[in-house]
Parts: sequence; structure tokens; C-alpha cells
Amino acid sequence: MKFSKGFLLTLLILFLLGIALYFAVQFIFVKRENVNLVSNVESLQSQLEILDKQQENILQELQQQKQINQKLNQDNQSLKDSLKFAEERLLKLESDISQAQMTIEELNTRISMLKTENIALKETADKLKARLSSLPELKKAIKEVKYNIFCAKVEIRKRLNQQGLQEGNRGYVLRDGKSTYKTKVKIEVIPAP
Repeated sequence: MKFSKGFLLTLLILFLLGIALYFAVQFIFVKRENVNLVSNVESLQSQLEILDKQQENILQELQQQKQINQKLNQDNQSLKDSLKFAEERLLKLESDISQAQMTIEELNTRISMLKTENIALKETADKLKARLSSLPELKKAIKEVKYNIFCAKVEIRKRLNQQGLQEGNRGYVLRDGKSTYKTKVKIEVIPAP
């Protein structure tokens, strides 16, 4: 089997054309796959950008929610503080009201006592007017007043003497350079011879 050069050359060309055709088909498949992969990568990148934007939006919303939550917490704390202050003030006002009510009750009892005292004083004033309108009764009243003044003076002297005895001088004979005992002066009179 001898093959001619032309036949071998044709066979070689056909073989090379087959290889070229095979590589061309492979190149077309690889190119198509590459185009498909590039389009898939581009679509994935666009989806990734969309997801990044969504994530950024979600992070912004989360940040806003955190700020709103923080503001609400601050408002809540300030409301708690003002509520606590209002409760303390309310307790103080309630205690002030109860004290005021007790004072009012005291004043009412004092007013009623003063009214009864006033009525009694009016009655005694009327009695005194009736008594002092006559001259003999007036003289009796003057004697009673003088006697009451005398009794009051005696009572004052007794209290002063008691105070002086109670104070004492703590056992000292001299106090502030003066004798604490009453000086007794004894005068003897001798007739002349």
C-alpha cells in the first residue's frame, strides 16, 4: 500500500481540517459558555448590587429604628422621672392637705371655745354693768379689786423669795466680792453715867 503524495497530502489536509473543525466547534462551545458565564456573572453582579442596596436600606432603617427606639427610651425615662416627681409632689400635697384639715379642725374647736367664752364674757359684762350701776355695789367692787391686787402682790413676793432660796449661792459666803448673808446691825444704847 503505497499511497501517493497527493493522497497523503489530502489526507493530512483533511485530518488538519478535522482538527481545525473540531477546535472551531470547541471554540464556539467555549465561547458560548463564556458568554453565558459572563451574562450569568453580570446578572449575579446586578443582583448583588440590588442586594447591597437592599442591605444598605435595611441598615439605614435599622439605624433609624435604633434612633427612634433610643429617643422613645429617653422620652420614657423623662416621663418616668416626671411621674415620680408628680407622685412625690402629690404625696406632699396630700400631707399638706391633711395638716391643713387638722389645723382647720383645731381652729374650729378654738373658734367654738372662743364663742362660748365670748358669750360667758358678755354675760359677766352684763352682770358687771348691772352691779356697777349702783354706788354701793361699785364700792364693793373696788374693795374686791384692791384685795385681789394685794393678794397678787403677796403671791409675787412669795415666789420671789422662793426663787432666791432655790438659786442660793452654792455654798459660798462671798459672791462677786459681796457677802451673801444679810448684814445685821446691832445698836446698843448705853446711858451716860
